[in-house]
Amino acid sequence: IDFGNSNCVVAIPKGNGVDVVLNQSSNRLTPTMVMYSNERRYAGELASQNQMQFPQNTISDLKKLIQLPYDSDERVELSRSNPFQNFVKLEDGSVGIKIMYQNKDLILRPEQCIAYLLKDLRSFPEVDKMESFVITVNPWWSESQRRSILNACKIAKIQCSCLLNTSTAASIAYILQHRQRLPAPNQRSVNVAFVDIGGSAMTVAIAEVKQQSVQMKAITYNEKVNGSKLTELFENYLLKKVKEKYKVDPSESPRAMLRFRQAVEKAKKILSVNPAYQFEVHSIMNVDIMF
Repeated sequence: IDFGNSNCVVAIPKGNGVDVVLNQSSNRLTPTMVMYSNERRYAGELASQNQMQFPQNTISDLKKLIQLPYDSDERVELSRSNPFQNFVKLEDGSVGIKIMYQNKDLILRPEQCIAYLLKDLRSFPEVDKMESFVITVNPWWSESQRRSILNACKIAKIQCSCLLNTSTAASIAYILQHRQRLPAPNQRSVNVAFVDIGGSAMTVAIAEVKQQSVQMKAITYNEKVNGSKLTELFENYLLKKVKEKYKVDPSESPRAMLRFRQAVEKAKKILSVNPAYQFEVHSIMNVDIMF
């Protein structure tokens, strides 16, 4: 299980490679998200599809919330970028999430939300029969953060055989895909740099690799450079354009802002492989946005 801040990917090793498992909607990426309605809860794909109805009860950025101190600049920044989520300070000083469930206030720990997400990932076709799982984590995570993932596995009753650093996982995947280009096991290793810009941070790792062998030599990271930050900057730019041209502010309405963010994310993905794109959001605050 590749546990990302925006999405999760589930894969099974088969033969000489790894097969990515499709979720219930036949997608390779499953949103790292949990949502509570008045009567039930949703995770992953279903949470993303139903978040428009209960934006204040939708919990995202789960990876960033793990053991995050409430009195920290990171929490303040998350509160600003996710105004729908109601963060509270737990007894240990970390961040909890306050929601309304069955007409009562409910405070959840990130581990509880992750546990339900893991149970949903385990229900995928081909995965429900698996006895143990390997879960990727950030290589710079502290012991308490890693323990939080293991606690989530215990809550979900999932056997986690190993927590694997994302940089090591990338190195292993590189070896599997480019085995013929790499030195044989009895030859000298070569140095390879792995640059990973994920939803929560950018990681750069140097590894000595050869067939059937990888040794991490150095790693550094920057949590200020990530996919979420790029989306936020792009979103602020488009919000400014909308305010200037249409004299409306989608951020004033939770549901309008969710629809706007979905359109921003779609535009970002399309522009990653195309030089131009027409940005459109129909019927948002009684205005059709197009430019």
